[in-house]
Amino acid sequence: MIRPGWRRLNLLRQGAAWLLCAAFFLMVPLEFSLLDWQQTPHGTWLIAPVEKLSAGQMAVLAVWGIILMAGSIVFVLCGCLLRFSQERMLLGSELEVRDIVYFTAWVQTFQLALPLLLTLLPEQGETEALSLLAPYFPFMWICLVSIFLLQGKWRQIDCVSVDAAFWVKVPLVIVGLYLFFVLVVDRHLTEWFADLCSLELSSWREESISRGIEQAGQSHPVLLLLQWITIGFIGPIAEEILFRGYLQGWLTKHVGAVAGVGASAMLFALFHIDVPLFPALFLLGVVMGWLRVWTKTLWAPIMFHCLNNAVATWVDISGSISWGYF
Repeated sequence: MIRPGWRRLNLLRQGAAWLLCAAFFLMVPLEFSLLDWQQTPHGTWLIAPVEKLSAGQMAVLAVWGIILMAGSIVFVLCGCLLRFSQERMLLGSELEVRDIVYFTAWVQTFQLALPLLLTLLPEQGETEALSLLAPYFPFMWICLVSIFLLQGKWRQIDCVSVDAAFWVKVPLVIVGLYLFFVLVVDRHLTEWFADLCSLELSSWREESISRGIEQAGQSHPVLLLLQWITIGFIGPIAEEILFRGYLQGWLTKHVGAVAGVGASAMLFALFHIDVPLFPALFLLGVVMGWLRVWTKTLWAPIMFHCLNNAVATWVDISGSISWGYF
């Protein structure tokens, strides 16, 4: 029998987990609210992160940060006291909403702790090197958390072994889809949407990635290799575990494959906070969701995602025009 004190502690931690999960998804509208829409002399809109926060925005972010910091502390400390009983109960069970709640709670906790960890770095050189990789640390954390939380349930997100037939047909389909997006979607759909909405065809997110790669090249060749690995492989694997694994897997189970693919693709596009590329990102999410449904394995969307990002990063490293990241 569970003692009342432990039961209350467990309920407190569950509440903190739900708070952090809600914050994980609410970060999307919050980040959109921090975008600055600047009208150019041509009458189009250039979208970029706001350079200087208003007093109201700073107040909202301060309150937001305090609430989430308190939630993270409660989540971690209560977890230690309870020996992470909730996470252990989830191991090997059916994929349910609690899996998403605790998964996103751990991701959100790390994202809050990361800025504090970076301030503890002692030397300027180390700070510069790690700060270039810091935006991709959450992806590494997602992979590490998944290794623990998905024990006994990898098959439920279709992370399974594949047969020889997979390697005969799927890579050809993936390459064909990739070329279609590079030659058709990136050039025509994105331009059409930008013209329709009077948007500048400029992605602050991709420009930020390109600047990071350029700075890494000026610092040390090893940093370029690490950028290529994190952007080209670790990032896509982490995103596919989240969007096509957890979210599409749970949504498909409850609302069907079509709605599951569409909803996870919508979340995938929104999480990138990239207005000009939104239609292309959504379509990419649909295609990667379809790849999971068609092949019944998560490896197909992972391969497609890695192909795009790895090639785009390599082109950027080579000083050529980037083909886009998602």
